[in-house]
Amino acid sequence: MAREERKEQLLSEIKDCYLYIADRTGTLWENNEPTASCCHGFASVAAVWLKEIFA
Repeated sequence: MAREERKEQLLSEIKDCYLYIADRTGTLWENNEPTASCCHGFASVAAVWLKEIFA
């Protein structure tokens, strides 16, 4: 999406997916509830997307 100049949509989708958990825990993980493994590696793709948006 970032390469197709759909950066606003990408940012909106990142917020929809990750903002809830980031606000509550200060970090990101692969599940929207703190009942799973809460592995941070699965959510690291958000950093790559943010780099594409703001680069």
